Amino acid sequence: MAFRRDRCSPVSALLVVSVSLCAFFTAGWSQEKTRIAPSSPGLSAWPIHLAAKEGFFAREGLEVEVIVMRTNVGIAALATGSVDYTTAGGSALRAAALTPPYSIMAKRLGFIDVARTGNILSAWPTTGLVAAREKLEKNPDNVRRVVRAVLRAVHFA
Repeated sequence: MAFRRDRCSPVSALLVVSVSLCAFFTAGWSQEKTRIAPSSPGLSAWPIHLAAKEGFFAREGLEVEVIVMRTNVGIAALATGSVDYTTAGGSALRAAALTPPYSIMAKRLGFIDVARTGNILSAWPTTGLVAAREKLEKNPDNVRRVVRAVLRAVHFA
């Protein structure tokens, strides 16, 4: 079958233009940058590492940078907004809880216990995904996509 090169059919011209426009407009789209700070490269943060390796974050439209940080550094980075998430779940819970002597001083100032962690959690988690309240309020879509990717990694394993 011979093709004529001297004429371009309207359908093929439209196809070329459509593909070119799609390539042009999608080239500018980038994945949302997200920084996660696991407290170790070991087993406690395996879902994060697996989600990154298997492309679960990328499938959610996320460009995730995994930065291993010591627990105290990761929590400080989360508090300052340098990272979006940390996996230091138990440590972050303990950091948010008042312990003596601060709990005693708070009671003297009229503060009351809203909840006790022992009544909420029967066992301390070894890891978790922790985000700042501001992240949860301002970008809940990002939070959902990160959690979904991590859960896919857990189910994948």
